[in-house]
Amino acid sequence: VTVPHRLLQRRVEHARYLLEATDLPIWRVAARGGLPDPQHFNKTVRRLTGLSPGAIRADAAGVAVDPDR
Repeated sequence: VTVPHRLLQRRVEHARYLLEATDLPIWRVAARGGLPDPQHFNKTVRRLTGLSPGAIRADAAGVAVDPDR
């Protein structure tokens, strides 16, 4: 694993923590995670976790998410 890739993984891990533990808007979680572009943030989180930021938050809250949405 390269250093830039590991840094990206840590940013996504931190963002996942914020999504699960806070009620901050997703765009603010992206900015605090070091990925201020919402589209890039969404794509990166999906690629590394297999879930969208909204799905991560809903899963932490115990809410069912429509996969077609």
